[in-house]
Amino acid sequence: MYSVEEAEHLTGLIEAAESNNVSLVYAISPGIDLTYSSAKDVALLKKKLEQVATFGCKSFAILFDDIEIDMCEADKGVFQSFADAQVSVTNEVYQHLKEPAKFFFCPTEYCATRAIPDVATSGYLNTIGSRLLPGIDIMWTGPKVISKKITIKSIQEITEVLRRPPLIWDNMSGY
Repeated sequence: MYSVEEAEHLTGLIEAAESNNVSLVYAISPGIDLTYSSAKDVALLKKKLEQVATFGCKSFAILFDDIEIDMCEADKGVFQSFADAQVSVTNEVYQHLKEPAKFFFCPTEYCATRAIPDVATSGYLNTIGSRLLPGIDIMWTGPKVISKKITIKSIQEITEVLRRPPLIWDNMSGY
């Protein structure tokens, strides 16, 4: 949770963004130390995002990029797959925040080269697309982590798999 001083700083940042017609998106990357099946962990995540919402933030992102895909033993006993675990937590948080108009999800397989075995047959991406609530936008960088070109055909393919158009994420400064 944020301290009073941090809360004041974030509130000021959110207000400054709004006064300049900028949507500030509060993003969090809980995937490294989150136990998806832990009610305590999920409650803490919801509480943190709820706190940020009280500062005036209206847009959120949960980022699961660049993390290991292995689940801990506790999660293996509850979820069929890593994608199921991420969908469960993300949907729960989204609903807890009363389904904000701007809510983004970054999948672990966020580009074609990370899709196993490929975009069309990735069990992970197909689960994300079929089970993530429809109001949640899914981020995608294209064929590569840093894509110089994204074809219409590749967008059509990922749109079909995700069952919604992707939010294109320009990752050019990531590496």
